[in-house]
Amino acid sequence: MQTYLSAIRNHVCAECSFAVHGGDNQFFYCSMADEMECAIKRHLDTVVRVVGAVERPTAEKCLVDLRAFVCAGCDEFHCGQCPLTGIGSCTLDSQFSNVVEAIIDVSEHSECLETSK
Repeated sequence: MQTYLSAIRNHVCAECSFAVHGGDNQFFYCSMADEMECAIKRHLDTVVRVVGAVERPTAEKCLVDLRAFVCAGCDEFHCGQCPLTGIGSCTLDSQFSNVVEAIIDVSEHSECLETSK
């Protein structure tokens, strides 16, 4: 999971609304740590499984499974709705296409390494 988390930090976190940028607009740190745990980090293992289970994954193809397996099990999800998605505070929802791309990149890179051995 660490490889996926590193890829997400490199490719997703800088685009997130909770990112704090330093000099030269470089990603400095995540301000969400001050408020709550990031949904991407909290649900990463399930998200990786969801994306990995979809043939030729895209964010659109994975979205239904995300809602069924991740959102439905989230502490924030009540009565079939998530109050965080409507206000842009669910990092997993707002950055899902970037998360899927990062997971695909890691998976494809891992497959390339396996086939080259």
